[in-house]
Amino acid sequence: VQSEAPKQTAKQIRTSRKNEEKPSLRHRVQDVVVGAPFALASGFLICFSAVLEGVETDYVAEHGSSSSAIFVLQLILNMSFAVELGCRVVGFGLVYTFLRSEEKGWNFLDGLLVCTSSIDLITQNMEFASDLLLLRALRIVKLLRIARLVKLVKLMHHIKEFRKIFFLLSTSLRTLFWTLLSVLLVIYIFAVLFAQSASAHLLDRGVENWDDPDQSLHENFGTVKSSIYSLYLAITGGRSWYEFMDGIFRLGFFYAAVFLVYISFTFFGVLNIVTSVFVECAMHSTQCNREILIEEKKNFEQGHMRHMHNIFQEIDIDRSGSMTFEELKS
Repeated sequence: VQSEAPKQTAKQIRTSRKNEEKPSLRHRVQDVVVGAPFALASGFLICFSAVLEGVETDYVAEHGSSSSAIFVLQLILNMSFAVELGCRVVGFGLVYTFLRSEEKGWNFLDGLLVCTSSIDLITQNMEFASDLLLLRALRIVKLLRIARLVKLVKLMHHIKEFRKIFFLLSTSLRTLFWTLLSVLLVIYIFAVLFAQSASAHLLDRGVENWDDPDQSLHENFGTVKSSIYSLYLAITGGRSWYEFMDGIFRLGFFYAAVFLVYISFTFFGVLNIVTSVFVECAMHSTQCNREILIEEKKNFEQGHMRHMHNIFQEIDIDRSGSMTFEELKS
């Protein structure tokens, strides 16, 4: 898969070669970088790197340190990423790769990951117990290797379905923020109500007279923070809302009814409205995105072409590759 900027560069290369008998080394490297095999190899390295990162994490969690085999694989991967980035720099130049290319952000991330991974591999078997500051710095460098998983987004960007999903997610972030804020406002109003009633009830009872339901009421609704947390768990499936009823019944039938109203209002009203808002936002974003519209129109036309092809094949009875007047009449 080729990005737009390399495609334009490839066109310039073809134009400039009309007057050249033998292409230079830089032009040959450019041909390799913009080619599909180079993109496939880069995608394979990204996927393998993500899998190896997970394998190493599990191995270190079980054995306390990494193995020599994983170290060798990480070294090979780091060298491969360095060669990949080096080819881009040789082919298109340092300034274009990191400052002018449409993928300059990804190229800068590749350079950062190659440097941090090299530092981590070099210092992996060294001891820095005496220098706490240096040890913390090396731990930060090791954590930066996790950013290599972000390159999966780059790979998914070249797949139409993933690209559409990421576009819809990015356009829905603003809606998500205001939706979460509105849900939090509803939870806060009910949380203050339950926290006030619960604290008044528990103070009247006295700490020495608390039983299990009172203790549960204190833990779940004793403060505004715990009340917000409990109400959030009740509507998101973290805990069943039925588990809070024993404590709320101590407050009286009115508060039990209010709690049921809260569950019904948020579950059947607020959350369904949130879902509908996201669906509407996604549909509107899809209709306004030019790239998605072009792809859908292209798929629609290809479907018609396949349908017409099947019709012509049914008409061509003798499978000669052409239709006669007699075949059309039949």
